[in-house]
Amino acid sequence: MQEKVLIVEDETDMADLLKYNLTEKGYHPVLSSNGREALEIIEKEVPDLVLLDLMMEQVDGWEVCSSIRSHTNETIKRLPIIMLTALSEAEEKIIGLRLGADDYVTKPFNMDELILRIQNQLRKKRVEDELMERLRRGNDIPALFYHEVKNQLMIIGAYSHLIAKESITRDKKEQFSEILNNTASAISEYLEGMSLFSKLEKGEKKIRLEKFSLREALNKIILSYKNAAVERKIRVETDYTEETNIVELNSIAMKMILSNLIGNAIKYNKKNGSVFVSTKKDGDRLIITIEDTGLGIDPVDIPHIFDKFYRSRSVDGHIDGTGIGLYIVKTLVNAMEGEIEVESTLGSGSKFMATFNSALNHQPL
Repeated sequence: MQEKVLIVEDETDMADLLKYNLTEKGYHPVLSSNGREALEIIEKEVPDLVLLDLMMEQVDGWEVCSSIRSHTNETIKRLPIIMLTALSEAEEKIIGLRLGADDYVTKPFNMDELILRIQNQLRKKRVEDELMERLRRGNDIPALFYHEVKNQLMIIGAYSHLIAKESITRDKKEQFSEILNNTASAISEYLEGMSLFSKLEKGEKKIRLEKFSLREALNKIILSYKNAAVERKIRVETDYTEETNIVELNSIAMKMILSNLIGNAIKYNKKNGSVFVSTKKDGDRLIITIEDTGLGIDPVDIPHIFDKFYRSRSVDGHIDGTGIGLYIVKTLVNAMEGEIEVESTLGSGSKFMATFNSALNHQPL
């Protein structure tokens, strides 16, 4: 079966040239001359890849890219996007990459290079489709690892490519290096958390507690989701009480728990929504609350929401996910003798509350 490539290009000669070369390589090209028409085509017949010109009238390439990445349909949301741009400034390319483009090519481009980039993106899509199918069928931890770190690896690849350019200023190189370091740290912390979770699930390890700053951990996690929140115009508010700053829990487990809950609160929220993160002391108990104004959970799903690979019917098939995040949260919370509960109203939002009985019963640092 021919793989379908949607060419979104308003210059007729360029569109015809791309169509001819893609046809010669065995692809099925579909043409669109503007962003609005392209989005309509995607809704009717989902392509395998989008070649997207940036500078178009009416709806430009950035808006098309943003619409695809924020789509509620999982298949559309994961479409590979290669941006075609006459802009050579690094800042313009960074905007596209932040909006979710997988690659970019600067005009005028070498056709053989473009074909290779298309082949690479389609190859990655086939691998990801297979892994996602394995995830849907059951417990496949390697597939889960790939799914979770794929976006971070794409960021590392994109910014490494930009840093290598001689035209980049020293300030930009320092900025990009910081992004690379933060992304690498996020991958490392995720793998540490998954290793701990895997051992706890198998009963191979007892959890170790240590004192650390909960406020610092929360702020770092919220910062890591800044781009996702800004893109969807979601406001994140916090309210930490001073007496809950230093806690005695497992820092790796807590970062995994908080990253899952805060990430979900943003991911399953509505545009222009809000997320509220708070901590409070109740005797020796620590209570952490993450509340959102998002899609909410069907009452039928709430008893199963922490089950392994369970996905709420309100999001399954519409928003990308694995159905294991909340199971990991519950496993790690329980390992620290805590409790996790949820209150939710379908269409109005959800509130997750994690309670730890002795997290504050310690001597100050």
